[in-house]
Amino acid sequence: MSLMQFSFIIFTFITPIIAGNMGSQRSLSIIALLLYIIGLFGLVQGSSILIPLSAIIIGLGAGSAFSLVMMFFTLRTSSGYEAAELSGIPQSVGYLLAAVGPILFGGVYDLTTNWTTPLVMLIVTSIICLFTGIGAGRNIVIENK
Repeated sequence: MSLMQFSFIIFTFITPIIAGNMGSQRSLSIIALLLYIIGLFGLVQGSSILIPLSAIIIGLGAGSAFSLVMMFFTLRTSSGYEAAELSGIPQSVGYLLAAVGPILFGGVYDLTTNWTTPLVMLIVTSIICLFTGIGAGRNIVIENK
């Protein structure tokens, strides 16, 4: 866990700098989510040798994805007011999922008595996030009308 959090911190600071200098952030979205998915596949594989490496890769992907999502609110609007309006519902839903996620994850583990099913659920969720990130990474500004 500490390996994941340490690598999370590094990319949380680097990704916004890179994203701010790019017109389209699609490639960053793809890289971030592919790192996350590759790390999850490493955990599903189950080798104790791969677990530390997988934790680092997940941290790199999650740190990039989190900071990129927060950047999208300002990159896709033309004022602070619009950014606040745009971020309200997605952040509320995101933090609700973050609150429910561990309970759901643990419940699925209790039902299946293995970690493969919950990890596959995370992989499927990550694939959905990948396509969402590709759409959000387009170089457009959302107008409030």
